[in-house]
Parts: sequence; structure tokens; C-alpha cells
Amino acid sequence: MVNLSGATENDRKKIVITKDSKAFFHNNVDYCVGTGRMGLALTEEYQEELRLVQKEIGFKHIRGHGLFCDDMAIFQTYEEDGKVRVEYNYTYLDRVMD
Repeated sequence: MVNLSGATENDRKKIVITKDSKAFFHNNVDYCVGTGRMGLALTEEYQEELRLVQKEIGFKHIRGHGLFCDDMAIFQTYEEDGKVRVEYNYTYLDRVMD
């Protein structure tokens, strides 16, 4: 394995957190969970799984990518009267945000 950080074995420190420790552990999962493409949120199966995860850990936000990818169908071009026209449709975006 290549060590890109420049740290050596001697630079590493072991940190032990016990129940008596004064340190606070901020569990980011309580705040935000990650997902794949946001287009997944349009499927019923994904929504069912998300409800289960929400019930179990109670997260507040979802971080994902692909909000403006083709599967969200926000930007569409079509030809009308010999001209290329553009149409914006935010229906899927609204569904994901809801």
C-alpha cells in the first residue's frame, strides 16, 4: 500500500474513548445520510427503504448527487416548426424534494 499522507508508523497515535471520557462524539449519521443518484428517490422501493432508515436512526438530511442528471428529466430539447426548443420540467425535482 502506498502512503500518500507522508505519515510514518511512529506518527500514528492510538485514541481510546471510554464511557468515562469527557470527549463528545458527534454522530453524523443522526444529521445526514448519503445516497446515490437522486433519481433513485423516485422509486417506491427506495422510498420504503428510506422510511425504514428514517424510523431507525432519525436523520435530518440526505446528501446525494445527480440532481440535474438526465434521469431527472429537467432539461429537454425538442424540435418544433424546424427550430430546436428547450423545455425545463421540474416535476421529478419536486418529487425528490418532497
